[in-house]
Amino acid sequence: MKSQQGNVRGDAHSWTWRTEGREFTTDNPLPLANRKAKRLASVLRRQEALGGRHGARIAPWVEPLIFLSKVSQGPALDPGTTKRVVLRGEPGREDDKERMRRAHATIRAAVELEASVSLTRFASYAEARAEAFSVLVAASPENAEYARRLGRAADKLAAETPLPSPGRVNDEIGVVPVPEGAGALTAERRLRLAIAVSAGAALSALGELYPPGLKALGALKLALGTLSNIRALSEAELRGRVRGRFPEAEELPLRPDLDALLEQAGAEVDWRDAGSDGTGYYSRSIPKSGTGTANLSRYATFAPAQESTPEILSARAIEDKIVFAADKGVFLALTVEPRQARDAEAEMLRRFPRQVVSLERLMLHAMRARAEERRIAWPKALMADAAARDSADFRNLLRLAAEAAPRVAKEVLALRQPALLTRPGLIARYDLMTMLDEFSQASGASGGPPSLWLLIPQATPGRPEIDGAILPVISAANWTRLSESWVKNAHRAGGRSAA
Repeated sequence: MKSQQGNVRGDAHSWTWRTEGREFTTDNPLPLANRKAKRLASVLRRQEALGGRHGARIAPWVEPLIFLSKVSQGPALDPGTTKRVVLRGEPGREDDKERMRRAHATIRAAVELEASVSLTRFASYAEARAEAFSVLVAASPENAEYARRLGRAADKLAAETPLPSPGRVNDEIGVVPVPEGAGALTAERRLRLAIAVSAGAALSALGELYPPGLKALGALKLALGTLSNIRALSEAELRGRVRGRFPEAEELPLRPDLDALLEQAGAEVDWRDAGSDGTGYYSRSIPKSGTGTANLSRYATFAPAQESTPEILSARAIEDKIVFAADKGVFLALTVEPRQARDAEAEMLRRFPRQVVSLERLMLHAMRARAEERRIAWPKALMADAAARDSADFRNLLRLAAEAAPRVAKEVLALRQPALLTRPGLIARYDLMTMLDEFSQASGASGGPPSLWLLIPQATPGRPEIDGAILPVISAANWTRLSESWVKNAHRAGGRSAA
């Protein structure tokens, strides 16, 4: 089973994966799967439970199969490999009900075979779901009940609005009591068990729980962050991004209904039949060159003053906090709707000129340098990023990131002009949030950077968080959420200027 996202091509020897513009190459997994299948068949032949009448043996037939759980398009592989590869819900293959019927029959056969052994290791319990093709297999009634409790917890989380963060999901699932004598599960296995047993929970590509059949409008609103900062997308690419985030959500409608749904969701895109990059959806805020600042409809400072609505008053309070931080060198975390992130960055730099520093770029450069020092192949390190968080490969990657972190901190702390820190995702992914605490303490201090601000695209209001990890800010004076009125400069129309 391969859970790597993206598209794949390859031959009998190697596969090349392409994910979000990055490529890396791995060995063709089929030869290894074939060796495992042969070994499994050999082990099964020695089991007493497979003895036939008069001592005759039933020779098991085990074949290798590669299941690509997150590849949405047909892979471009050699014919010998293609016939051994299946996708999730792949068009042209058995429909879902038929595949589930076969899987159910296989599990039932395994349970019946186990029942013929004197010391059974597992048994079948009540159906895990209401659907006829779902079955719960556990080592004991206590373990079966534990699985059901996980499922109920997942159902409760999936029904929440807005969707709970991946961090909160893991916390809530993790507090379900484990039966006495049962071995502890890893966070990933625990979560997948909860989803499998749940009646109405599915897992997004970002580790969120959501209800299967999530309405297309809801999925589109939640996926707006994956559509931001993209100048042009074909209809198929847009569908692929939403489907990649929420595989079990309702299908997006066809155009022109899709155009209306995008507008309703707040996506800043327009359909063009003859755009510079071909037919597709084009961003309203990214210029044709693909570089430079965004072209948000912005209020001129000396335009007629806007009515003092609650939104305008709130934007003025945000302005006062930012001006104070700029004057005193206070560290400031700035959250903003993902679809407005580019506009917010442009407005921030226009109003408060400062150096832009990408934490993602610094982190990747530092990790690559450290990998070269340790003679670790950089493509191998990149592959580890796609591994499960509890795997040995990912733990090794975390160690590499921890060793590279001091270089990133040193470079940021050596800045001698105000800076806007952007793209902090890897800091949270590699468990380095304490680095941000170090930045907040150094900002404006003697010998430190004169001013450090951090821009965080965040879909929900509330305290700043990066991929579910709460930012270790000092107090309310160290963060604010940029509203649309502030980004559009509406609060300063009429000559009110604080900077």
